[in-house]
Amino acid sequence: MGDKLEPRVKAKVMQTATGVRLRVETGRVTFTPVAYNTFEVGSVSIELDLPSGADVGEALAEMDEVVSGHFGKAYARRLDSYLKALRYNDKKLREDREAHRG
Repeated sequence: MGDKLEPRVKAKVMQTATGVRLRVETGRVTFTPVAYNTFEVGSVSIELDLPSGADVGEALAEMDEVVSGHFGKAYARRLDSYLKALRYNDKKLREDREAHRG
């Protein structure tokens, strides 16, 4: 397919009055299974407020896993929908050709 399933993940750490707010998100990724046919997945994001003194690195690692997991699930759903649409279009084209042969 040539496209990467692993999206670019970026993290942002913001100070708050009680600790930090973490935001982890993926970008939008466009997949091109065949020429001139694409589908997009993303973006996926998650935010978490941590109290002062919490382990930011550990929280970011866990959030990255969650966001990547959601991205993978979204990819599977979009791919399934894409393939169903291709099969439907192929079926309709075949039916149309058969109807115009006679």
